[in-house]
Amino acid sequence: MANFLIDHEYTLDITPSARPQLVPVSEYDVGRIFTFTLKHNGEEMTIPSSYGAVTVEGTIGSYAFSESASIENGKIVFQLTESMTAHAGKAWTKIKFANADAPVSSCAFILAVDRAGVEAETVIGADGFEQQIVNAVNDWLDEHPPAVGGMSEAFKQALLDCFENVAWINDQGQTYYDALYAALYPPKTLVSISAAFTQGSAVIYDTDSLDTLKQYLTVTATYDDTSTGVVTNYTLSGTLTEGISTITVSYGGKTTTFDVTVSAGLLPSGYTEVTCITAEQHGITGTDDVKQYIDLNLTIDATKKYKVETEIKWASVQPIESWSKSFPIMFASGSWLIGVKTGKYMLQASSYLSNLPRSTDSFDNIVLIGDGNGTSVSSDGSLTVNGTTETFVRSVIYERKAYLFASATSSGTITAACACSMKRTKIYIDDSLYMDLVPCVRNSDSIAGMYDVVGNVFHKSNGSVEFSYTA
Repeated sequence: MANFLIDHEYTLDITPSARPQLVPVSEYDVGRIFTFTLKHNGEEMTIPSSYGAVTVEGTIGSYAFSESASIENGKIVFQLTESMTAHAGKAWTKIKFANADAPVSSCAFILAVDRAGVEAETVIGADGFEQQIVNAVNDWLDEHPPAVGGMSEAFKQALLDCFENVAWINDQGQTYYDALYAALYPPKTLVSISAAFTQGSAVIYDTDSLDTLKQYLTVTATYDDTSTGVVTNYTLSGTLTEGISTITVSYGGKTTTFDVTVSAGLLPSGYTEVTCITAEQHGITGTDDVKQYIDLNLTIDATKKYKVETEIKWASVQPIESWSKSFPIMFASGSWLIGVKTGKYMLQASSYLSNLPRSTDSFDNIVLIGDGNGTSVSSDGSLTVNGTTETFVRSVIYERKAYLFASATSSGTITAACACSMKRTKIYIDDSLYMDLVPCVRNSDSIAGMYDVVGNVFHKSNGSVEFSYTA
């Protein structure tokens, strides 16, 4: 016989779903050193330094034992004692950690104590005894498949338990046990997969990654025993293009497809669209720093036709009488200057005051149209707010730079700043879309601004303070 009184090392998987480690010993076996490495979810655990006393405790039938253990080099070490092996059977055993005598954690294994009177090695090694059992089980299952009332679950477990007590005494035992387990629980064969994609009101852009779809997707696998289960480790392939895109799901050598409605993405990778950006500065004096504004790098050509479409929410209503300082501004070019005076919209064009009331509570849809006609010739235009339109006449047209949230003199000196929130803004020149400014956040540094999807330019604040934003 081989000498079974040798030291052993085990890896103890304490993941909740793991099968408890079986540790075989013989009745009256005393003195062997056992070393346990703890693992959780496949990774070796580091035992906290705060863990103090360690004990190994277990029960066989009505007999209980408790012995001291130690932590050495990050592993649990204990010596087999007479109290642990005095009775044959399975001892449900745990390693218990304590801190200041208060229990803090435990992990379990099974100490299988075989009767000393059985020459276990002789039985195990005789003419492939374990393989004969495995073959017999396989033959029986062929004749009595589970679908027609085969071996009950309880009987399978009883057979495995009996087999453990014999076969686990030597190294070959694990191999035989695994073979028996595979015979009792043969692996299922994947037959097909199905995909249920629930897009609902979600907007999928052609710039999104395929992984974006997974939050709306459920993939179900069907096996040869008619069982089903939801799977997550599938892969997606295909291309998201505007309109209806067909995406392929692959799992376990099987494939299926689903359709997704795709919209044209406004922004390139690296930018996230938001509802609006907000400038909080209101009015300036001659020495003030203009903290939040955008220089559009656009100079107004007085001979061209311009149109601005936007949505804006004013921060406050300022009952002021002068256009020189301290009033909200949406888009200012010298020739156009939209602000508010005594609670109503005002367009700077011969001090024209519109009768369109405005609110600080909600966003207003604004369309401003102006026809360029030289630098000193009268020109007609219109201002539409929430569908109500009024016309205006401009007596003077300036060639100045265009700004968002600020206006400037002909020399470029900014003379006014706003306090308002602005949504997507479009600028047309001679009826052609020149700028399409989308409120967004640059992902790399979380800076808010407007991304021009026509010119592919990101406009952040040209002032000393960045814009805030609403997602």
